[in-house]
Amino acid sequence: MNISYKNLFIGIVCLLLLQGCISFNPKHISYQDFGSKPNDTFRIASYNIDWGDSGWPHNNRLETIHAIKIVNADVILFQESSRSWKKILLRELGQQYPYYIFEQVEGRGIAILSKFPITTKKYLTSSSGWYPAWVGEVDTKWGKFSLANFYLIPTILSKDAPKHIKPYSIWEAQSIRTQQINEYFLQLKDDLPLIIAGDFNQDTRGVDDDMFKELGFGKAESYLQEPINTWYWPVGPFYVVDYFDHVYYQTSEFKVVNVQVLQEGASDHFPIVVDFVFMDHHSK
Repeated sequence: MNISYKNLFIGIVCLLLLQGCISFNPKHISYQDFGSKPNDTFRIASYNIDWGDSGWPHNNRLETIHAIKIVNADVILFQESSRSWKKILLRELGQQYPYYIFEQVEGRGIAILSKFPITTKKYLTSSSGWYPAWVGEVDTKWGKFSLANFYLIPTILSKDAPKHIKPYSIWEAQSIRTQQINEYFLQLKDDLPLIIAGDFNQDTRGVDDDMFKELGFGKAESYLQEPINTWYWPVGPFYVVDYFDHVYYQTSEFKVVNVQVLQEGASDHFPIVVDFVFMDHHSK
């Protein structure tokens, strides 16, 4: 059977459209009011801001800063926060977020910015040799809790990957991500309520939700009636879209009040934003 590459491409595009993986417009959610929330809730956001190499299509950093200001999170976790990003973030947001931690590695940096003191911090490592994690203890007026920033390995690595690491297949990468999560959990303390958020580089079909569930964690996106894409990439006239950014929380300690995705900013990711309250038994 002779199948032209053109017909094959059209067939793949049609299949992906049916699967919901390709869109004509990745920013399909209308503007929402992120400025107001109940006084007893605290807001966590996770945002891969794209390290912003000048050759990439996503490098309007002031547009990304504007999205961060709209979100107005109490604590926000960043992925791909490079050295140059640190300067811009502190210049534009330093007064709003006086407490912060950074790990600066081009293309792989992570950071946490907070309106409240980060009393302790710990840098988590993985035997994969790529993509670290931060965990910080945040002391808020609602209570003290730990917040972990995960950034898991992608399927296709960028050009700045360590030389000993090859581009991974879908199955290899998923296995390594599971390994990363397991190794990070071994390094986490369990003396404070814990929220885990970040860029998991895999959608809900790839993340091992059962593993999190067994450990007492729920997924905040389950609050949504239908998933909202948090990532996109232009491919010709289309956009490939997916759900790579997630927020997990200990169901015995927190209750989700609201979940939103702000489809603004210049990154290839959108910030995922979750409003929480502590469960009644928790006391500061």
